[in-house]
Amino acid sequence: MKNKAKILAAILAAASVSMSLAGCSGDDTTSSDAASTGSETSTESTAEESSAAASGETVNLSWIQIGPQPNDLQMVTDAMNEYSKEKINVTCDYTYLDWGIYGDRMKAMIQGGEYFDIMFLNGSTVYTQPAETGRLAALEDYLDEVPDLKEFTPDSLWEGVTYKGHIYAIPTYKDSSCTNYWCWDKPTVDALSIPYEEINSFATLDPWLYTVQDAINNGTADSAIGQYALYLTNTGLNGYAPVDTYDLNVDNVFLGANIEKADGQIIRILEQPDVMENLKLLHKWYNDGIINPDASTATAAPTAKTVFFAQAYPGAEAGYSLSAGREVVMNVGEGPMYTTWTVQGSLNAISSSSEHIVESLKYLELCNLDSTMRNMLAYGVEGTHWTDNGDGTITRDEVKQSDYGPATYSQATFFTMSPITPNTADQWTQVQDWVEGSAESPYLGFMFDSAPVATELAACQALNAQYAPEIITGARDPETAVPEYYAAMDAAGLQTVQDEMQRQLEEFMASKTAE
Repeated sequence: MKNKAKILAAILAAASVSMSLAGCSGDDTTSSDAASTGSETSTESTAEESSAAASGETVNLSWIQIGPQPNDLQMVTDAMNEYSKEKINVTCDYTYLDWGIYGDRMKAMIQGGEYFDIMFLNGSTVYTQPAETGRLAALEDYLDEVPDLKEFTPDSLWEGVTYKGHIYAIPTYKDSSCTNYWCWDKPTVDALSIPYEEINSFATLDPWLYTVQDAINNGTADSAIGQYALYLTNTGLNGYAPVDTYDLNVDNVFLGANIEKADGQIIRILEQPDVMENLKLLHKWYNDGIINPDASTATAAPTAKTVFFAQAYPGAEAGYSLSAGREVVMNVGEGPMYTTWTVQGSLNAISSSSEHIVESLKYLELCNLDSTMRNMLAYGVEGTHWTDNGDGTITRDEVKQSDYGPATYSQATFFTMSPITPNTADQWTQVQDWVEGSAESPYLGFMFDSAPVATELAACQALNAQYAPEIITGARDPETAVPEYYAAMDAAGLQTVQDEMQRQLEEFMASKTAE
């Protein structure tokens, strides 16, 4: 996996990147100055950190995380601090920013220069803008301080977070490449003899949706799956439009590049013939009553449904089954493949103003590689929030787990964390083995700097929110809706955005060739 893989398959990689930091300027530092500022700040911190370490004083860090604050946060923090102090003489206090306020609050903290040591980030825009303004520490010169973490993290992940020659965050090694699965309700599969292992595309899905809908309509289907064979929300299938072979879709304007062609050309994704065929199928299904009629405005879908498309990994069906209350089976649709977006789904950055950059890295190394620390961080206190089953798995307490249930994807690797029963003890080994076979997008590491076209991009995003839901849910005929969509986007400045993205991609590809 350390070696860069060739392209093996096309995957869906349309990234709906948060724009919570759009317009973040903070100061007048230029891009090149910002990069050097981060490095200089890091270098100046070294003497202070060495002094603190040499003195034997315990260093206490602050880590900004995403999600609601757990009720038992202090109890778990105390247990983790006792352990981490013994191991590396470092402790940490956690601040959780709830889902609804995370973006704005994080932006305000970074812009306002509030002190923190470590902060969870995700997405290229959220990552690159604070890096541009010098708010994040450049870490590449410090990675030798955490050699085990450096070695543990695959080269593809380091490449996916390298921005203008600098590494501004530690990528979380988990299902870091993307694999998309068609996930099915097993009772329905069994009752209708659906060959789900042979269904891996819209075209192969098509006839079986009609089989399911016929069973629903004539009353022979299980009522638990609802009235429609395919439930969608206003974000489309799996939250994105069907853009199977495209990467770099930036900030919901459907500009990207073809992974299979690898020709470095920025194109308009919804106009592509293969995408148009999928959009036509969606429209047919919508007209034939297979998709819920409120799909373009719906914000939630039923828990139990016949089929859905999701980014997942081997063994994830156990979790889906628990959520649905019914057994779920899966078949690979696309992937696995590394893209910049998949790598940047979970990052932990260190502030350039942190007084403890090295200690922060060592703490992240402990959280990632020490299974005792990893389980506490993910699940809480053993004997209170969970019990060890003695077979490599754990069982979470049915009552106390609600008092400590952070977003584990945002913390550290999955691969030193114990699986939760009924998952098998080798769940994460299966996932790691699967990820080992991932291909790389030829555009891995490209991050679009939207600052030169911020006004045009914002206007296009507003229009996208208006037009896209009806297109990607099948509510409108794509042969008329897509041209209307791009005409409106052009009037808002889409071509300017496309030209700038093309220019930056050409520079990026030239730099990769020169390496």
